[in-house]
Amino acid sequence: MDELETIGFIPNGGRIYYLNRSQPPLFIHMLSSYVTATNDTTILERALPLAERELQWWLDNRSVNVTSPYTQQTHTMYHYAVKNSAPRPESYLTDYLTANDPTLETPLNETERDALYAELASGAETGWDYSSRWTAQPFAGGSNNTNPILRSLNVRNTVPICLNSILYKAHSLLADLYTASNGTAKSLADSHRAAATALRSGILDLHWDPSKLAFYDFNLTSSSRNALFSAATFYPLWSGIIPDEALGDQSKAFGMFAALNLVLNRYNGTFPVTFLETGLQWDAPNAWPPHQYIALEALRNLPSNLTSNSLPSPSSGQSTFSLIPSGQLGLEESELPGQPILGSSSNATKTGSKADINTLSGTIVNGGNATEGEGWAAALQRELANRYFAGALCSWYATGGSIPGILPRLSEQELNITQSVNNTGNMFEKFSNNNIDSAGSGGEYTVQAGFGWTNGVVLWIASNYGKVLVAPQCPSLLAEQNTKSGAKSGAVMVRPVPGAIVVALVSLVMRVLL
Repeated sequence: MDELETIGFIPNGGRIYYLNRSQPPLFIHMLSSYVTATNDTTILERALPLAERELQWWLDNRSVNVTSPYTQQTHTMYHYAVKNSAPRPESYLTDYLTANDPTLETPLNETERDALYAELASGAETGWDYSSRWTAQPFAGGSNNTNPILRSLNVRNTVPICLNSILYKAHSLLADLYTASNGTAKSLADSHRAAATALRSGILDLHWDPSKLAFYDFNLTSSSRNALFSAATFYPLWSGIIPDEALGDQSKAFGMFAALNLVLNRYNGTFPVTFLETGLQWDAPNAWPPHQYIALEALRNLPSNLTSNSLPSPSSGQSTFSLIPSGQLGLEESELPGQPILGSSSNATKTGSKADINTLSGTIVNGGNATEGEGWAAALQRELANRYFAGALCSWYATGGSIPGILPRLSEQELNITQSVNNTGNMFEKFSNNNIDSAGSGGEYTVQAGFGWTNGVVLWIASNYGKVLVAPQCPSLLAEQNTKSGAKSGAVMVRPVPGAIVVALVSLVMRVLL
């Protein structure tokens, strides 16, 4: 709150050179969660004016009027747009080399360099730095050279699904806080509900594609929706915006989550940012903890009358890709990233029923156990919650984690493979969606070992899904080494984690939370 009081927004970092860019605006969300958890409304006397100040900063500095090509209505929406004409201080050399790449046949002129520096800073403001979501040429240069991709950044001309959903929910939550704090603040509550209603209208008009049953970023350059599908599609649903098409039809409601169903059946990990492998860290194969939380909350927000049917199954000879609405992913099934087969140098087949290598009877590998009468949304929640918990636990275990008397430490031979002989276990900031015990990759820095949102999502899942969590099956590190080296092995090897470890962890979490 001190930063809001002195600066007017929450900067992207705690140094003075971050004063030209914000974090995504989640202060009001945190304030609402705090008041709900503690019932401490005394904080609101100071916090409510600061919440107003943050929203005003976004309106003054990051809003843009967009006339819809679909309805001709004009909406006030928001985008990330940093005023900047130099490399970011925290990544000065990286940005300089991106803009002044000696291999460029036609070097950028000063105006183009300044524009690129603004795009790079705006990309950092998104929190998704960087992703093909923000680029005009996602495959320029290839995954081993991301400079050409970054030179095609178009962040400032992108109206993001996630940002506008965050602000929609912020206005809604702030209206509720005014109502709870002071009955005389009705006019302020009404004002924020009106702002939320206006944003909701813009999100459904500009971002929602009723034929594909998904939300897409809106591109100001082309005045149309982008075709790239990403985890951001779940943000409006997380914020409580459910399109009318889905409200009247269970099959369409499932269609909004059909890609999640595909991931859980086809890949070993959790939901990736996108299905494009560009070398950028906010693209495949990286799966980020906050997105798993957003997807789970989106499922929890669905009305019960939309979720009672059982989880659909593909027709004979087909994979779960066949359940996805036509055109939703913007890719053919054969264009999806591959899933390496443990103990082999090859990937699973990319098409047909054999592509769903994690499908089991009534559930998936590391997806928990199906229950009688379980609806499709409950099934997806159970599977994703278990898969995320397995990923966090197996990666920690593979890097030296152990619990005396419950979970013995792996052998030095195994820990040598992950260079973890002297380590005691890591919970990474991001994971690989095709490897249940591996960190993600790519980006401007080394993958962070130990991260607040990873731990936070583990705690939240344990608190909300503890009764359906089961002991995960972690891959054999020796078999994984065979996969990477190209050596062949027989059956897939797994190392079951004792069920006691899950019970112990969930019990510990519940004691902490209660």
